[in-house]
Amino acid sequence: MLLVVIALLPATVFGIWNFRHENAWILVVATTAAAVLAEYIYEKLMHKKITINDWSAAVTGLLLGLNMPPTAPWWMGAIGSVFAILIVKQ
Repeated sequence: MLLVVIALLPATVFGIWNFRHENAWILVVATTAAAVLAEYIYEKLMHKKITINDWSAAVTGLLLGLNMPPTAPWWMGAIGSVFAILIVKQ
């Protein structure tokens, strides 16, 4: 999954540059960070093996951030990432 993140970085940079909206990079960072944090906190609370090193949560957050409009509020992306990790993935 690390290779997927690396492969998505050019598209992410181009998308942020193309939209030129000040909220675009904040949205991508918020969705990715929320997904990784949600997975880490859930696995820590449930006494499961911590699997954030497999980068799948980062891919989920990055893809969600890339699919949202740049005018969307950052908290909406964060809630979507938490839902994607806790309800869909876990």
